[in-house]
Amino acid sequence: MSRFRSASLLLIFALGGVLTAQQRPRIAQRVDSTRLTRLGRTTHPLTRSGRDLGRAAADLPMERIQMQLLSSPEQEAALEELLGGQNDAASPHFQEWLTPEQFGERFGPAREDIDAIVGWLEDNGFQVDAVGRGRRTLEFSGTASQVERAFHTEMRHYEVNGERHLANASDLAIPEALAPVIGGVASLHDFRHRPMHQVLGQAPAPASNLNGGARGLSPYDFAAIYDVAHLWNLDFDGAGQSVAIAGRTNIKLSDVATFRSTFGLPGDNTQVILNGKEPGIVSAGEEMEADLDVEWSGGVAKGAAIKFVVSANTNASDGVDLSTQYIVNNNLAAAMSVSFGACEAAMGAGNQFYNSLWQQAAAQGISVFVAAGDSGSAGCDDPGSTSPATHGLGVSGLASTPYNVAVGGTQFADTGAPTTYWNTANDAHGASAKGYIPETAWNESSYTAAKAAGNNLYAGGGGVSAIYPNPSWQSGAGVPSSDPGAASQHHRYLPDVALTAAGHDGYLVYREGGLYMVGGTSASSPAFAGLMAIVDQYTGGRNGNPNTRLYSLATQAPAAYHDVTTGSIAVPCAGGSPGCSTSAGAVGKMNGYSAGAGYDLASGLGSVDAYAVAFNWGARAAAG
Repeated sequence: MSRFRSASLLLIFALGGVLTAQQRPRIAQRVDSTRLTRLGRTTHPLTRSGRDLGRAAADLPMERIQMQLLSSPEQEAALEELLGGQNDAASPHFQEWLTPEQFGERFGPAREDIDAIVGWLEDNGFQVDAVGRGRRTLEFSGTASQVERAFHTEMRHYEVNGERHLANASDLAIPEALAPVIGGVASLHDFRHRPMHQVLGQAPAPASNLNGGARGLSPYDFAAIYDVAHLWNLDFDGAGQSVAIAGRTNIKLSDVATFRSTFGLPGDNTQVILNGKEPGIVSAGEEMEADLDVEWSGGVAKGAAIKFVVSANTNASDGVDLSTQYIVNNNLAAAMSVSFGACEAAMGAGNQFYNSLWQQAAAQGISVFVAAGDSGSAGCDDPGSTSPATHGLGVSGLASTPYNVAVGGTQFADTGAPTTYWNTANDAHGASAKGYIPETAWNESSYTAAKAAGNNLYAGGGGVSAIYPNPSWQSGAGVPSSDPGAASQHHRYLPDVALTAAGHDGYLVYREGGLYMVGGTSASSPAFAGLMAIVDQYTGGRNGNPNTRLYSLATQAPAAYHDVTTGSIAVPCAGGSPGCSTSAGAVGKMNGYSAGAGYDLASGLGSVDAYAVAFNWGARAAAG
């Protein structure tokens, strides 16, 4: 072994934790680069519809490539057993949360296997940057020519929907000997995840009544509507807890400070953690997403520490992927939120990446909240599109795993009698909400009469995964026992829960010193992560994947939910496209999903009464 490789491995295993010698190596033969096997689903599907613009330059940097490492079938079975026990109060493993190092020791590949992979990568000229502490991922960097030579593909440029992209042209190939341990490469392209928000415009001030009867939602409004104020008054505001936010642009902490001072929140406790190169402020849209996530997770858990992880995009990896991996592998917080999404059907190896990462997060006791999407039942279409949906029913792959909470959207049914629910003037905290406001499924798409003049797909995301089977906890409480979608789909249903996401009463956000109204499940997800930080404080510790308890609460303590029974997330679709109600040449209605009693694919279990959720969480006495 070369001196460089020895030094590299020492660094890697220092980052990855102590590796146990008890793991059984699974790479049983010499690594022969002439005997290859293809890794399926490692070509981005959109390249098939794109215009080929030619091969990438040989020296094009390909930085921070994420390789997925596999547990053995025996390890996977043991992990599922542990996860079940961690959420079972009768189990000896109840709330036995692991550190990332413990996770890697129990469920990661053997040291010899990782040595073999590192050696093969370095022999092909790559720089191996790190092995994740949980030993499910390996990060390396190189050039386009090194990727082509090692993985027997070509890096090419494509034009897709008017945008220029970089991607590998064929499924990747690796030495057959490494196949038992390498699950895939999460990304070798620059198709980015979409932020799940819409900017409604700049607000002149935190006014209680705006054009069209809309209200700007302040943290104290939210607290009144969802009974968070009850918990705040009992000194449960997330103090001593942390919420981690995944991002790919930097922000101005002065905006966060202004948000908090404007709305009467306590002193700022926000930390920006730079993971790698400084990306700066990438764009106004990215900055708005980041400000929304940071300000509103801390606006709900007003006493919690907010840890915003920033990772720059590279030619090979989305900064969101790098940030989420950093949060989990550094066990950064007990709750985290991701407000980005991507079509499950188009993610390829990215689905395995997020399924594995959220599974590790659950084992470590991290509660993961992901925006369910903003394009209704058409989860593979751009919500801000000026054209009707064309891709049929779909969901976000970042939100569809069994190990995260998918947070959908509602809208307030307050337009008929606004003075019933809102005061005519704000209080000292910029709030005017009197209490809970009835909700309907969020749908502000051009299918609805209110938006008939324009084209967009803005509605709460929901539907059926085409990958994951029905989790054991997703049953009862009105959850369908069979697929309401196509027969080829599975039974992981989205969303799990919902909070307001509509533009009519948008969340107030400070960016670059200006106050804006913003809607979307990008807001409901960090808000729910803030709620979870309060639940963690109330119960005295981490709670892992909350879905086990969220679903059982629906039957054991129905007062914990506001059941949303009206509205749908159907959006306009192009006639003749999959799932559209109209023939080609006309605009129709997507065969979407309607709200109803109990669980539904428009609003999940519904929105929550935060105090009732915390009070009835159980298993431990309330802290304090």
